[in-house]
Amino acid sequence: MKIKTAKISTTLALLGTTFLVSACGGGGTETPPVAVTPPPPPVSQADTPVKAVGPISGFGSVIVNGVRYDTDNATFIINGVTGTQDDLDVGAVVAIKAEVDANGNAVASEVSYDNNVQGPISSIDTINSRMVVLGQTIIIDGNTSFDKNITPATLAGLAVGDVVEVSGTVDANSNIVASRIDLENVNSEYEVEGVVSALDNTAQTFQINQLVVDFSQARLEDFDANGLANGLYVEAEGTTMNNAGALVATKVEFEGSDGRDDDYVGSNNEEGELEGFVTEFTSSADFKVSNIPVITDSRTRYEYGNAGDIALNVRLEVEGTYNANGVLVADEVEFKNGNNSDSDDSNNNNGADIKVESTLDAIDSANNVITIFGTEFEVDTSTRYEDDSRANVRNFNFSSLSVGDYLEVTGYDRGGSRLYASKIERDDPDNESEIEAFVETVGTDSLIMLGVTVSTNATTRYEDINENNISQAAFFSQLRVGDLVEAEGIKTGTTSLDATELSIERPDYDD
Repeated sequence: MKIKTAKISTTLALLGTTFLVSACGGGGTETPPVAVTPPPPPVSQADTPVKAVGPISGFGSVIVNGVRYDTDNATFIINGVTGTQDDLDVGAVVAIKAEVDANGNAVASEVSYDNNVQGPISSIDTINSRMVVLGQTIIIDGNTSFDKNITPATLAGLAVGDVVEVSGTVDANSNIVASRIDLENVNSEYEVEGVVSALDNTAQTFQINQLVVDFSQARLEDFDANGLANGLYVEAEGTTMNNAGALVATKVEFEGSDGRDDDYVGSNNEEGELEGFVTEFTSSADFKVSNIPVITDSRTRYEYGNAGDIALNVRLEVEGTYNANGVLVADEVEFKNGNNSDSDDSNNNNGADIKVESTLDAIDSANNVITIFGTEFEVDTSTRYEDDSRANVRNFNFSSLSVGDYLEVTGYDRGGSRLYASKIERDDPDNESEIEAFVETVGTDSLIMLGVTVSTNATTRYEDINENNISQAAFFSQLRVGDLVEAEGIKTGTTSLDATELSIERPDYDD
């Protein structure tokens, strides 16, 4: 509008000048008015459709894969029925349909959540940080979030027979790496998702990993004319187990083909943001994440790694565009803290979880850095925040932090000058502090990790890697630089801890 007004004013000025010249010259030829061409209308840029899949890292709308999605007008589908945002918690893996405008504002139209499995725990392995629920192996790592009703908020807070709901990501070995675990009522319905195998149409059974499903009484939903088949991704529901230990399904629902959940796959030309494990690997240019095909090319960018680091069971976040075949063409691949599950190298520290639990020393808001027990952690938009304190702030985030807060910070080394905080949990104050990190120096009765000197005394307890109680002499004789150790005790200074318990741990390499 300003441009058009300026042009009109210029034209009037020219006409006035022409009039004066004509009047003074007398009888000259009149100059025709200058033609004014109006400016073209602004070109509107269509919003970009997006399909995002990943764990919720925070609220204030919903934050997934570092992107805040406006959910004011979104529909929420929770385990197949209409719900609300309040039905979701940090750590739940969701699929989001959204549109992003030219300014980067993301607006969600639909947020869908389906648990991986819900049922009773049949076994717990605290040494290897895993449990079995309805024949599905569940791996617990530093990024697992726990229901507030699970105390302590670890695998030790659960027991065989507890009914739990698990949300997570499937790895190449068909294990579920738990992102969130909730404690459920003992009478809750049993649910499990996975790939059909060992289909027996005569006995009317199939398997999802180690679980046998009896579908003789089940209602089959959303299948084509061919019905059930090996390799399909399905959800089975029921309320009872038969005498043979099989789930008696009341419903079996088709969820996708080629071993993948169709809710996770974007449409042609739709942008995709996907976090998960490499479940199939042909080459660094051709692999699958959460069983969704991904291809890379010379234009693909890599963060915190390179193409040669892609392998089975590496955790990735992939951004790109889906083609007509449901393949995600990657613009960017970011390496998370999942490591190759075939690696038994406990000294390969890059990417393994490190944990510090103590009071917050300092906050550097300008550089998005916190200091706890003398260790600096950087945060970004993908950092997960949880408030387990009495304050119970649902929209807990970086700006909610205060020096003196009692925090549990889980992170890892991604190659920078500081550690990266993948998860920050606030809890009520505790007299004890805890460090789980790699040993830098070994003494006869002390050790150093993360620059913190850990001292022992006559009352310190010791455990080996198999959770056996051992003596101080045995502990330090087998301890090596690079071992992962958990130290619990009293913080006696900025970089000193008086240990009440020391234990050698297995790194959280997902396998």
